Amino acid sequence: MPLLQQVSQRQADGSPVLEEGENVISSEPNVALFFDVERSEGVGSLFITSKHVIWLSAEDQAKGFSMDYYFISIHALSTDTSSFPHSCIYCQLESEETPEARLVPQQTDHCTYFLMILSITNILCPSVQSIYNAFCDGAILNPDLEEEGEGDFFFNAEEVERGLRESNTASDAMETDEKFLNGDEDEEVEN
Repeated sequence: MPLLQQVSQRQADGSPVLEEGENVISSEPNVALFFDVERSEGVGSLFITSKHVIWLSAEDQAKGFSMDYYFISIHALSTDTSSFPHSCIYCQLESEETPEARLVPQQTDHCTYFLMILSITNILCPSVQSIYNAFCDGAILNPDLEEEGEGDFFFNAEEVERGLRESNTASDAMETDEKFLNGDEDEEVEN
């Protein structure tokens, strides 16, 4: 299965066609999709489902993308405007062709009003936080698949034994020092 599937089919209400057993956790209109800092796919609707993250263009009904959770290495809430000009959901993808994606909720009148009241320029639009929370919920439903052999460690038995001996020697020395400091060690008296 490709990392990033192009999606063109939609339900009559504009929502994505889902797989059997898949359901929408959250949806957010007016979300811009960037595959890099320079390349915006436009504005569309974001659907976070129990199996995928789906973005459907509002401008082109035949344009949309679906990402499987297993191919999203990292998702994070990004507020660093030195690397990207907007607060967004940053996704690092398991792909050399498309290594990252950014989902940027467009500021609605409500969000702009919210920002003006607080008079803080780096505050998050509430929808960024809600998208991030939904991403976390979807990721929990799709834990990483453990590949065979993953988590197996290779080691040299001699190195392990030497480390164990050194650890025991250090532990014995500390125990002896502690006994001496507590006066538990017999003292030799010279006459």
